[in-house]
Amino acid sequence: MGVGVGIVPWNFPMLLATIKLTSALLAGNTFILKPSPFSPYTALKLGEVGAQVFPKGVLNVLSGEEDLGPMLTAHPGVAKVATLSFFHTGQLCVAIKRIYVHSSIYDAFLAAFTSFVSTLKIGNASDPEATLGPIQNKMQYEKLLDMHSEISKQGLKVALGADLSTDKKGFFLPPTVIDNPPDDARIVTEEQFGPIIPLLKWTDEEDVLRRANDSLMGLGGSVWGKDVKNAER
Repeated sequence: MGVGVGIVPWNFPMLLATIKLTSALLAGNTFILKPSPFSPYTALKLGEVGAQVFPKGVLNVLSGEEDLGPMLTAHPGVAKVATLSFFHTGQLCVAIKRIYVHSSIYDAFLAAFTSFVSTLKIGNASDPEATLGPIQNKMQYEKLLDMHSEISKQGLKVALGADLSTDKKGFFLPPTVIDNPPDDARIVTEEQFGPIIPLLKWTDEEDVLRRANDSLMGLGGSVWGKDVKNAER
């Protein structure tokens, strides 16, 4: 095709970059890797290694600010653009963002869920027992702080977490579970991209399908149940 461009987000910069560049190069294209301004160095190191392997100009890394992406996508010399929007600390595009639980098991599920989540340790990468690390950058951290502020403003019931006091330096946030918020709460209508999760009750099947689909986002979804045939249906 010619020149391919990979615009890579900050949450999995190496994995997403290598998926794109190998696909482009194996198909016989040259490639420009554009990393996020929040994670440029791994991409630049990848380009440094690639320069020792590929002919000059085959693999290129171009780092810059947010306006660089639109420049590349609009450029007439670009034949193909691979864009992939953002499990670790909730910073994953298909991480579960809301859980609908049948009313008959809701209380038991909430108790078991919060009991497990309360055991998850927060820490940095040098701690082998840590499950949850920090939020990747200040921009996302402040977005999550703003969402946390809405929890008290909207009078939502917190089953676990929401205490933002911590003795750790950095963008650490405790895992937070919200108990049955209204459908118009921000934690339900927006993608949090962080360790906050709402649990919501349902009773009527058609109603819960409508509620689950009432979203501007279309990432991942799954159905869990003991009746496998019914779940598949």
